This record gives sequence, C-alpha cells and structure tokens, in this order.
Amino acid sequence: MIIENLIIGSGFSSLGAIFGLLKKKKKFSLITGRIKKNNNEKNIIKLQSRNFEKYKNNISQAIKKNTIDVNIKNNFVSYLGFGGLSNLWGKIFNTDFKDTYSLKKELIEQLNIKNCSKFEEYKKIHLYKAIEQNINIKKIFSDLKRKNNFKTINATVIKIKFNRLNNNFELLTQNNKIITAKNIYLACGIFSTIKLLKSLDEKKFLNKKIQLNHSNMCYCIFFSLKSSLKKIINDEFIYLSRDKKKFAGRILILNKKMIHKYNLGTIAHVLLNITNFFRIRIFLCSILYKRQKKSSIIYIRKNALKIQADKTYKDFFILNKFKNIFKEIFDARIFIFKKTLVGSDFHYTTDILKIYNKKKINSYYKNLFILDSSYSMKSLYFPTFKMIHDSYHRVINNLSVFKLLN
Repeated sequence: MIIENLIIGSGFSSLGAIFGLLKKKKKFSLITGRIKKNNNEKNIIKLQSRNFEKYKNNISQAIKKNTIDVNIKNNFVSYLGFGGLSNLWGKIFNTDFKDTYSLKKELIEQLNIKNCSKFEEYKKIHLYKAIEQNINIKKIFSDLKRKNNFKTINATVIKIKFNRLNNNFELLTQNNKIITAKNIYLACGIFSTIKLLKSLDEKKFLNKKIQLNHSNMCYCIFFSLKSSLKKIINDEFIYLSRDKKKFAGRILILNKKMIHKYNLGTIAHVLLNITNFFRIRIFLCSILYKRQKKSSIIYIRKNALKIQADKTYKDFFILNKFKNIFKEIFDARIFIFKKTLVGSDFHYTTDILKIYNKKKINSYYKNLFILDSSYSMKSLYFPTFKMIHDSYHRVINNLSVFKLLN
C-alpha cells in the first residue's frame, strides 16, 4: 500500500500540516513516534525550574537515536514519542508577528487561542499577563481523527530512501518495517529531521556544517518591598524587549500557587515564609537572549550530529538593561543571575536549505516538505504559534523543498 501523504511527527508543526491537508481535502496518515520502555534511562536534563524525570525515556532515546554529540555539558533536548516537544514547552503563544499570508485569524479561531493581555502603561518593555493556552495535542489529534478518519502509525522512522524505479519514498521504521509514501512532510523536530534528510541525501549532507540558532538563558531572582508596589494583578508575566528581538522571558511572583505549579520544593516555602515576615515580594525570572553567530554549529558526520557549542555567557549589556527596566516597574532590589547550561532554551532553528546545491535539484524534492524549525528564516521568542502558522502556510501553498529552493 502506498500512502499518498505522510506526516512524520506529532508535535506543533505537524498540527499545521494536518490543518493544511484537511483544508485541501487530501487523504493522509501520520507517524507519531514511539519509545521503548526502559527503567534504566537516566534524566540527562538539568534545570532547576522543571522536573524532567517523567520525560527521561523520551529524551534519552531521542538523543541516542539522533546520535547527538555535544562538545560540552549541555541541555540540548530532542523528544521521541507522541506530541514531540509540545510535552516540554509551548503553552505561551506569541501571535504578535507580521502575518504576510493572512492566516493568523483563521488559526486563532480554529485553536481557540486567548491572547496574552498587554500592560500598555509600560513604554520601555512589552509586558503581558501570562496566559497559558489549553492546547492538548493528544486531544486535538483524537478529535480531528474521529471527525476526519485519518490513520496514525505508532512507529519511529530511522531512515528514508527514494525508490526511483517506483517513484516513491521508502521509510524504514525501528521495527524493520517499510512504509511507502508518495509525499512526505517532515515535522519531527530539528534533530530528527536533519538525521532523516541526511539518510535521504547522504552525499549532500555528509561532512557539512550548519549554524544552530537559539538563545542563552539565565535565571534571575530579585526582591521588592510590598509597600513600594502598586497592586499586582497577576502571578505570572511574559515580557519582550522594546524591539522584540534583544531579550524576552517569563516572570513569576513567588507564592504558594507558583511553588505548587512549578514544584519548587521546601527551600522555596522557607524563603517565602521569611520574606512574607519582612513584607518582601520575591520575583523569579527567566531571561532569553540571542547567542552570537557561530556559537553553536552542527557538524553532520557519518555516525553523528556533532554540536560544537560555546558555553552560555552573561551578556551584561542585556542584564543591566533588564535590571534598570524592572527597577522602574517593580521597584526591584538585589538582582541575582544564574546561567543555565547551553541548550536550556529548547527553541532551536536552522536554515537547512543552505546545505542543498540549487544547481543539482532532485526531482523528488517536489514531493518533500520540511515543516518544522529545521527550516526557519526568522526566529521568534515564544515561537509555538508561529511554527503552526508556518507549517500550515507551506502545506496549503504546496511549498515543497523544490519550490523553496527555486
């Protein structure tokens, strides 16, 4: 059996693909990803703000499958299994970008997205009330599948080749089964997509390098006297620098609700009790700011994706700007910054098409689509909605690799 349209991946970018193919009234199937149960896997992600223990099998097996090899201690993450990285991030939707294709309104209504309300009184920064979207990928897929009757395949693709005789793609899964498809839509995350593209075009990809775009991330704690603050109307905020490019992040005010939500533990309870006694508010923040060019490079080798990365560094120009703004907004005192390991931002992009030679274009590129952030021209803080938007746009406009290269 030959599948007409096959989506590989089950995260946010695959959601855009589903919407696009349904709009075009095309039949399709979707490969969700699959892991093996293994109680011996270790939790390899070290971040104080989250407990990754329940995701350790998915992350560890994805790192091994994609043969990711990094030169320094890191938190680079890949995810194998249903939902992809939507299991780890993506509840904040940034819809504030230029909609050249007039698709935003349509997707906002389709997903029932609630916009984060902005505090207009602050001129030096964009400050919003943090509203987490009630987006459950598994439920959305289940509802769409029930209404539209498409097939899901619980498997992991490890290799793709193109059969020129039969003019179709042959996909090898982890249990040595062959799936045949006419058109494939890669939406399985940056590292998995690069690995599969390499298996399809090994001569083109072997020993090539490509820049990996992402952010440095620091944590911050600062304090403010309760008496010096105006009424606080929310527990949690997101913010972007005035130009929306230099830095962004999330801020929460420490209280029992936030301690429970983020599983912050006993020390946070003790600290809260002490500061409440002295009528002090505690603010916990994340700060994201772009890394310098060439500070993270992927080298595509025969047996590995090697990442050569510089450590996270403190950009004191950015951090001082952050301090000055929040001194003014929250009358903040005493800022303590802590670097995280490189890769901790979890939002990675590349322009994978730079590897391709435009003078040597294979005919099957007309049937190959790259929908995730392995092909991304512009990075955006809080990029979940933009990923769905771009994937949807590429599918409904039939923007195959062939068209993107021309």
